[in-house]
Amino acid sequence: MKPAQWEALRYLASANRFSATPGALTQFLGSTKGTVSQTVISLEKRGLVAKTAGDDKRSVRLTLTDAGVEMLMDDGLSKIYSGVGAIDPAIRTAITAALSRLVSALLKSSGSRPFGVCQSCKHFARHHAEASPYFCRFFKQPLAAEDAQKICVEQAPL
Repeated sequence: MKPAQWEALRYLASANRFSATPGALTQFLGSTKGTVSQTVISLEKRGLVAKTAGDDKRSVRLTLTDAGVEMLMDDGLSKIYSGVGAIDPAIRTAITAALSRLVSALLKSSGSRPFGVCQSCKHFARHHAEASPYFCRFFKQPLAAEDAQKICVEQAPL
């Protein structure tokens, strides 16, 4: 598979339900709509991704198929993730902080915006009157615990 296809699979595996769209994938990859469209078509043909109608019938939601989830189990980056997990926690924290600053600077210099985990967003609410256990004030929707731990295209840091 091509690197963009791997990145698309990784993104879809970690995106919440509001962010599993072609538009959000385009933003995340920093690519063009045409390129992402071709990437999604290729993944669909391989049976790794499926398109479904979104909430408003005009939008499209992308989901990993069982074959897509299985493909990610063979992701070459998994060895790197395991290696990082084995690093001393204090060193890992320092590396994470340095890489976060680097990525933030690169995103800022290119005019891009960061994606982040839902529960670290200013729109995230715990024990909201309208939903339990979580609620997104941006989308005005209840959040499942699974969504709260995933990345969101509309994430706004605290």
